[in-house]
Amino acid sequence: MIPGGDPHGPGPNRLPPAQEARFRRLLRWYPRGWRAHHGEALLGTLLDLAEHEGRTSPSAGEGFAAAVNGLGTRLDRRFAFWSALAALAAGLTAIPMVADGLRGAENLAYPALAVLLAPGLAATAVIGHVRQARIVSPARAMLILALAWAALAVAAVAQALWVVGFDMADAGLPTTGLIAGFWQVFGVAVVLGAVAIAAVIEAMMMRAGVGGRPVRVLTGGVIGAVAAPAIGLSLITPVAVLFVSIALAISARPRREAAAQPPASA
Repeated sequence: MIPGGDPHGPGPNRLPPAQEARFRRLLRWYPRGWRAHHGEALLGTLLDLAEHEGRTSPSAGEGFAAAVNGLGTRLDRRFAFWSALAALAAGLTAIPMVADGLRGAENLAYPALAVLLAPGLAATAVIGHVRQARIVSPARAMLILALAWAALAVAAVAQALWVVGFDMADAGLPTTGLIAGFWQVFGVAVVLGAVAIAAVIEAMMMRAGVGGRPVRVLTGGVIGAVAAPAIGLSLITPVAVLFVSIALAISARPRREAAAQPPASA
């Protein structure tokens, strides 16, 4: 029940059932366990604010915030475990392509598997770990996840350009236009990846109480700038992702967990 509300009908801080349902639907973004512990409190806050502003439905901002925070809250240990297993499966699928030499223009599925899907799922598992540990808030976890997948998508395009350009050079054909822009595309992927890594490092330092914000941002930026290209080059083969995925799956294996906790403030 919402504080101050009448469970049987409209009253203070209470809308008619049909209108209240519009706000209650926002809670579906959150996992069931979180809703059981915090759902009514959030609903009450939403209804109080709506009454104060004279609204009978959620605002666009409230809908967006519920989606981002709700999906971010779902990035937990269980999600990390299954993401790691999926990354392992994608990496194993890509291995025969390396062994058979099927990495040319005739098989652009390799970049999709080895550079985008497998490492993207592994990155999702990592983010699930740090979110579960409350190092980052659900909203920041979703931001980092979006940056990581964007970086890997651009890296997959760079890999595809590389293999196509390599085949064209072997055939004696000139590489022009986008095909010749491998390093520029790879640079965009590195920048996106560096920002994602920097966001994680900054949050870890804040959680540990290390340095002020300028120091944390600078440190995160330096680490991201060094780590991102190294990670990008390691995606030439899926071997590194396989080992990382195995480690993540072991560390995130299902176990009985305590009740859901409120999200972190960072």
